[in-house]
Amino acid sequence: SDLAASQTKIQSLQDDLIGAEVQIQSLQSDYDKAKSDLEASQAEVQAAKERMLFAKTNADIVNALFVPAMTGELDEMSESEAMILFLEWRDKIMSAEDPLLLAKFDALIAAEFGDEQALDFFVYLFESIPEILE
Repeated sequence: SDLAASQTKIQSLQDDLIGAEVQIQSLQSDYDKAKSDLEASQAEVQAAKERMLFAKTNADIVNALFVPAMTGELDEMSESEAMILFLEWRDKIMSAEDPLLLAKFDALIAAEFGDEQALDFFVYLFESIPEILE
């Protein structure tokens, strides 16, 4: 009788152990999925941060170039002030790491800031910001 009771108890404990193992496997699976989802979300956030930084760089370029041009500030600058501003522009454009933007800027310089090249440069710059943020 004691043996039968012990065997019943052992069987009950084995059943409980099997149930616990199944539950552990289920929880591990849930954890793995949650971890994978979190990593995917973190990657999306990082990509969004990079796009925002790129868009901010382009917006900074707009401010550095377009505002002085539109306010007439460029016309009032001495040659040395214009050169300093030009070098700041170049640095901002290089930091954007956009080969097409750099090519358009180089074309603008080669054309000695011709109207057609300036328009092409600014149109690309303005159009690139919303495209980056998509």
